Amino acid sequence: MAQTRPTKTDFVKFGNSIGSSVDYPNRHRKVKGGAVKDFNSIWLGKADAARNSGNHLGVIAVPSDASIEAGGETFYDHFTRVLGISDFQLNTPFAGGSANTVKNGYPLDPERLGVFFTELVDVWMERTGLVSMK
Repeated sequence: MAQTRPTKTDFVKFGNSIGSSVDYPNRHRKVKGGAVKDFNSIWLGKADAARNSGNHLGVIAVPSDASIEAGGETFYDHFTRVLGISDFQLNTPFAGGSANTVKNGYPLDPERLGVFFTELVDVWMERTGLVSMK
């Protein structure tokens, strides 16, 4: 999957796969010249156009304190039910490189992050039928 950002009108593809970085909840991403609050609706429009053209869409996400506060189930539902994504990669939230305002709050509390990852895996396993949590 090739990664692209919704600030471009042409997606970079690998075969019929398109990738994009998306965070939940979105606190920083914005389309050039736009506002953070507008990112998701613009992203969804471009995602729908890509899918309607026969492309597979996947996302990469990095959890934040806000993701942990939302919880694993809400995080999972955002990607699968709101965005319609069945293929997402979760990167570990260990910021590298030089400091900037987006990296404030990292590293995340390891205990809270562990609980979040456990919730997320439990929801994923139950929803995909890998295991019944009942």
